Amino acid sequence: AHLGTGSPKLVYAMSGMADAQVQVRASEGGGSDAMTTPEIRSPGWLRIDRTGSTFTCMASFDGSNWFVTDSLEMELPPTVLLGMAVASNDNRYFCTGVFSDIVFENRLDSDGD
Repeated sequence: AHLGTGSPKLVYAMSGMADAQVQVRASEGGGSDAMTTPEIRSPGWLRIDRTGSTFTCMASFDGSNWFVTDSLEMELPPTVLLGMAVASNDNRYFCTGVFSDIVFENRLDSDGD
């Protein structure tokens, strides 16, 4: 796994000003696609579950009741890089973000994926 330009990625982003979005680049050097998740805005919770090559994006308004917003197939290595970011998307403005209730779990299925 690497963070170089054009690396494969799966980003689930939330904004206070626009609908949440799933961004995907499925292959090295490939194009990047974005799918909007209507009516999901900050404050809220986002979650990505991975089973093998299936990634399921979920959202919640309360952190307890989850609903699926997107599911996609994407071949990534077993080890991936995880992170969180805050961006204003406008160079004229600074912004801050608060992350809470963060959980990274490594749960293997019966095949070891």
